[in-house]
Amino acid sequence: MSDQEERCHYCSSPAEPGQGYCSAACDLARRLPLGEKDLPATWQLGVLLGWCFIAFNQILFFGMGRLARGQGDLRSASLFEMGSMGAGALVLLASFLFFAVAKPKTRLDQLGFWGILLGSVALYAVFSKMMAAGEVLGLLIYNLLTVAWLTRGLWQGRASKKTQKR
Repeated sequence: MSDQEERCHYCSSPAEPGQGYCSAACDLARRLPLGEKDLPATWQLGVLLGWCFIAFNQILFFGMGRLARGQGDLRSASLFEMGSMGAGALVLLASFLFFAVAKPKTRLDQLGFWGILLGSVALYAVFSKMMAAGEVLGLLIYNLLTVAWLTRGLWQGRASKKTQKR
């Protein structure tokens, strides 16, 4: 490793010259305040909480739809599945907006989105043959993987101070 190689300001991974961050995930993660003090109420934190709340509701509606379908209540099942699709559409829109504002968009970020999309389409093809409302599950899987991909900067954690000084 040369002394000229630029490091990510968030996780200390190698970064592209002039970018400051190694990926869109680290750029999004650095916008959220972390520390030993109380979290200040910032718009980024509010957006993250809202995004996760809608994603949770998508999961909840999907589960309720599966339970209703299992009990033979097809009307309620279809309503819950529509609710899951609506919440999923909001999560999908928010994910695309987050990716659009995040910089840098590295090749890894773009490959991650395409990989998630192709993997979700493949899972949708399998699940749609196995169960009713497979498209609801396909969107749910896509959104969960996208949320995990975009927030990986948060669950990767920051690098140690020793690593950051290198």
